[in-house]
Amino acid sequence: MDFSSICRFCMAKDGPMLDIFKDAAMILKAYALLPNLKLLDDGLPNHICKHCVHQLKAAYKFKTKCEHTDTILRRHLQKAQPVNTSSVIWWAELSPPATVKFRKAYISSQHSCR
Repeated sequence: MDFSSICRFCMAKDGPMLDIFKDAAMILKAYALLPNLKLLDDGLPNHICKHCVHQLKAAYKFKTKCEHTDTILRRHLQKAQPVNTSSVIWWAELSPPATVKFRKAYISSQHSCR
């Protein structure tokens, strides 16, 4: 396999490619979205295709928008509600194949660790 002409993210072989290591912002976005990805100059392909660049930018934009929205909504909630002694915690459990189950728990200050 010729690593010099394939996309490191999707293995595409056709179309224009960009050098991953010449765009620090792209590397930072990839690390923010894919923390387990090891982007090193390690002999693996160092190119990314235009389609993956678009996907990476869109995913990063969505991630930052969600984080920003969460911050704003939490500020509004804190201003609108008095301090409550119990909270609701939601978490997601992932199970193959691509099933997400949401769980809910109530935490009361009466049962807190001291």
